[in-house]
Amino acid sequence: MVLLRLPVLAGAGFLLSSLSPADADPLGTGLLAFFLTVLISGLWAALDGWRHPLRTAAAAWVLTAALFVVFQPLPNALAWPADEGGWTGLWNYLSSVGEGAGFVFALVAVPAAAGLALGHLIRRLTRPARLDATAR
Repeated sequence: MVLLRLPVLAGAGFLLSSLSPADADPLGTGLLAFFLTVLISGLWAALDGWRHPLRTAAAAWVLTAALFVVFQPLPNALAWPADEGGWTGLWNYLSSVGEGAGFVFALVAVPAAAGLALGHLIRRLTRPARLDATAR
């Protein structure tokens, strides 16, 4: 489950940044990428909360958010100049992972938690009533 979510979340922002024109407003593009990340996380988690047990889905989304923190700056790391390769490029990548890690984690985990709660509530309300053998 996690291996499918991670490329979709990371790919949405990367695709948006690569399709935007060079003279586009970077603030607008970044905010749109944040919005897409929140929207995809919330809607997909609502679907998971409806289809899967809550603990399994929650564990998968926590792992997805943690891996997103690590892999989210990777497209920028690949775009660094070649003269910053080697240990300098690695240090830049690791320092960019640490900058704002809590914010990036929350960007995925908070809408996922809300979506999981909503999906689980829908699952509980729409589940067919179980027949109680003693009620006959």
